Parts: sequence; C-alpha cells; structure tokens
Amino acid sequence: MRKKVFKRIEKRIDDAEKAVRTLRRGRKSRPVDAEALHVFRIGLRRIEASARILRSVDKKARVEPTLVTIKKLLGSTGGIRDEEVLPEVLPPELSSPEFRDWVHRRGRVLLEREARLSATLDRYLPRGFVLSSQRAILAPFSRIKGKALAKRAKAMIRKDCRRLKSMSSKLEKNKRDERFLHKYRVRSKRLGYVLDLMKPVLPTEIRQLRRLAVLNQTQFGRLHDLDAAIELLEGDARLIPPERDRLSRQLREVRKEFLKRALKCGNRLGKELSFLADSRQL
Repeated sequence: MRKKVFKRIEKRIDDAEKAVRTLRRGRKSRPVDAEALHVFRIGLRRIEASARILRSVDKKARVEPTLVTIKKLLGSTGGIRDEEVLPEVLPPELSSPEFRDWVHRRGRVLLEREARLSATLDRYLPRGFVLSSQRAILAPFSRIKGKALAKRAKAMIRKDCRRLKSMSSKLEKNKRDERFLHKYRVRSKRLGYVLDLMKPVLPTEIRQLRRLAVLNQTQFGRLHDLDAAIELLEGDARLIPPERDRLSRQLREVRKEFLKRALKCGNRLGKELSFLADSRQL
C-alpha cells in the first residue's frame, strides 16, 4: 500500500520534470508549449499536495523551501495560462468579429509574456529543482510504515473535507463574492490532488468523493477562466469604452450560466461530504 502511494507521487513528480524540460526547449513557432505549461502547473500542484501529505505525517519534514518556490512559480505563470485559454473560454455564440479582434490583439500580449518565461524558470527553478524536490519529498515516505501513512493521510483528508463542507454550505450565500469562489475552487482543487495521490489507501466509499471533487474542480475552473477573461477585457485600455462595456455585458451574461453549473456541482459535493461525515466514513 505504501509502495503504491510512493509510485503515484513519484510518477506525478516525473511528469512535472518532463514538462520543465519541454518548457526549457521551447518551440520554433512559439516560445512556450501551452500543453507543457499546463502539465507543469498541474505537476506543481501535485508536488505541493505531496509536500502537504508529508508534512502531516512528519512534522520535521523540510518542505517549506519547496512550497515557497512552488507558490512563486504558480504566481509567475498564472498570467500566461489565463492568456492561453482565452480563445477556449469564449463561447461560440460570442465569436463576433469584435471578440475575435480583441483575442487576436491579446495574442501579442501572450507572446510577450511567454518570451519572459525562460527568465522566470531560471530565476525560480534552478536546474534540477524537480529532481531535488523529489528526493526531499519522497525519501521520508520510504521510512513511514504503511498503516501510519494511511492513518495520518486520512486525518488530513478529514480536515480538508470539513473545511470544504463548511464552505460548500455557504456557496449560495456567497455566489456573488468572487474572492470566496476563488478560495473555494483552490480548496476543492487541493482536496482533489490529495485524494488522487492517496487513492491506494482510501476506502472505496471515498472514491465517489474524488470523482465529484474532479468534476467540481472542472466547473469552477471554467468559471475562473471566464472571470479572468472578463478582468482582462475590462482592464484593456486599448478598447474604446462603449465597445468594452458591450463586450463585458455579453461575457457577464454567459457567466451566469457558468456560475449556475458550478454551484450545482458544489452543492452535489457538499451533500456527498455531509453524507460521508454523517455516516462516519470520513
């Protein structure tokens, strides 16, 4: 059981390392491989989840340097990711000449940001960072007994579930609070990554929770991407105000449907968390 968890963590950190190599090579047509950047950011989240699991098992584990670097990297690459998904975020019914022209202009901003990624990687990501993180994070796991790992990991998952359950109960009340929705999305994402890594030690009853957490992450992720698009649009000084306001109103109408779907998933996840808590399966 311990070996299976160990292999899952090792595989996901290896994926992040491969993505780093692809990003450093770049491509002829574009400075950055968009898919590699996406995989890299997911890899960072999984390393972060691994570090959190290790810290819950071994309080003396030195994971803070890794977590600090991950936070800087996620912050530095988030803007590129927001620009990259822009064409995918806009619904087909909004594919007007005005929107296409705006997205095309944003493409130049994306190229400028991508051109700076190499310097960002060199600044925050010394050669071999992922490998050194792997050694730092995985080595202590090999000394932990399987039962102890399962027990402490489940305790951490229970704690995360209680927090997410509390936030789920407040979704409807805070549906207009973008900061709350962002925090909820991040909390849901963290739970999903931990459930993924710890799957071998989890009872089958909790695997439905993992599926709902992934679905929830997807819907709130789409909402986040649209919110980022709206922020980019409304902050673009190159658009004349009447055009900017009209396009913004269109996006905000679409956002209502995105929010409706996200809240539906959040409520389903909240009910599942309540059921697991009431039946003492968490």
